Amino acid sequence: QDASEAFHAARHSHSAKASMARYMVGYIKCIPTSYRLLEHGEQECTVLCILSRLILCVAIKAATVSGVFVGLVVPAGPTPASSSVADLMLASFLLAAATGALATMFRLLSKSQHISLDWSENALALGLLVYQVGFVASCQGSWSGGLSSLELCAGALLLIETLAELRGNFRFDRVIGFLGPAVAIIWSWCYRTRQAAGPQADAFEAAGLGLGMRVAADASVQWCFSGLITAISLSLSLRHLGFGSHGMKAGFSQDRVASSAKAGLQLSGLYGAMGVFAMVATSPKASQRLGAMTAELGVILPPLLAASAVSFVGLLALFSAAVSCSPAFAARGMAFGLAAVGLLASGFGSLSWLAGLGFLAHLSILAARNRLALHDASEAGRFADVPLHIIGAQALWDRVRFLLGIFIWKLIVLRMQDLVNMLLPRELRVFASDTAFPNVGCSEDGTYLGVAAHFAPRKARGQKQMPQYFVCNVGQICQNALPDMQRTMNTLIDVWREFQEPDMKGL
Repeated sequence: QDASEAFHAARHSHSAKASMARYMVGYIKCIPTSYRLLEHGEQECTVLCILSRLILCVAIKAATVSGVFVGLVVPAGPTPASSSVADLMLASFLLAAATGALATMFRLLSKSQHISLDWSENALALGLLVYQVGFVASCQGSWSGGLSSLELCAGALLLIETLAELRGNFRFDRVIGFLGPAVAIIWSWCYRTRQAAGPQADAFEAAGLGLGMRVAADASVQWCFSGLITAISLSLSLRHLGFGSHGMKAGFSQDRVASSAKAGLQLSGLYGAMGVFAMVATSPKASQRLGAMTAELGVILPPLLAASAVSFVGLLALFSAAVSCSPAFAARGMAFGLAAVGLLASGFGSLSWLAGLGFLAHLSILAARNRLALHDASEAGRFADVPLHIIGAQALWDRVRFLLGIFIWKLIVLRMQDLVNMLLPRELRVFASDTAFPNVGCSEDGTYLGVAAHFAPRKARGQKQMPQYFVCNVGQICQNALPDMQRTMNTLIDVWREFQEPDMKGL
């Protein structure tokens, strides 16, 4: 119970107030009623851990599947389109089956052997199977220096979440706000696709094959389709797992959602194994390819186990983010992770940086609208009902902006301060603050308000003797009166030098 008002009304003595430190057991944690910058550390750390796990798992899975697993299972070809759909589907079914086997082992170790045959969990399993197929194709569909399918998947995920948000609350200004980032991303994609298709088209034309730009067009359609089905299957799987637009539906608990997720992973492994058997039974080429992989089991098995383990952990991190936060938050976190991995894989040349700026602008718009929603909740007295991950995400975004701004300021402005001071006479110098100050707004006459701070050396702070008097020097400086200002400053410096005398008792 907060007894501060009664305590101050009792008019305790200074000695009584000084003795309070011995009996203090902790600070009172008041329920926040508004968003305050850099004061929501607990929520910020929670969101940082969730996003770090999710993005790290996405990056490791993409690197493992693309660089190790697909490179050994899928035969390499001269062009991105040369890898057949059958080879990619066989690799995807094998990965899904291995991931399901790991999920089964995990469930057996947790002493929960029941597998539900409910239609919702079977639908989740099919969605996860389609997601595995699309993700493997997306990891394989990247051109050196060109467009990555992971970027396409990220863009499709963000588009799906934006449409889902606008479905219940359509506003034209929200649509206009996302047009700029969308145009930048699409422009970068089109330019890089055309640039990557140029050498391939020239090579085929020089060989007399007469394929030309159609090869690049077929590859683009294939990788666009793989990124699209990955995004759709992932978004539907998250929303199908007992979630609404912003959290779990009524009647669902975290234990039930976790059980359904594990059952869906197991059933997706079962469907993946059935897909492998179906391809072997119907396709002689798939049967030959599986036989070749069986003959090289010592080479194929380690990357298969590594990719399945990373895939299993990544899906668990994704479901954990959806349970702890919301499916929209998990999907967007996954999207920005895929965009970062795709941009790093394709490099920042050929206008890749433009797509990166587009994704960053989209994130900035989401943060600005989130800050406005927090302000509206505070004004309406509903700030306590705001989900913690929304507050933590805003606090994390503001923390990153603060650290980045301070880094740029110290890297550029403070270095310029030293350079300018070298050029100025020794009686003059310029100052640049090492840290940021609170922006307390602007007064009615247009004068910006700031904070005045006094920095005293450690020796001065340790002295207990109080000064006998203070001197406040007030002067009126006319506009464009630089000589008058310089005379005032020179006089002030003389006063300060006088105060530095040892026999001076004042401050």
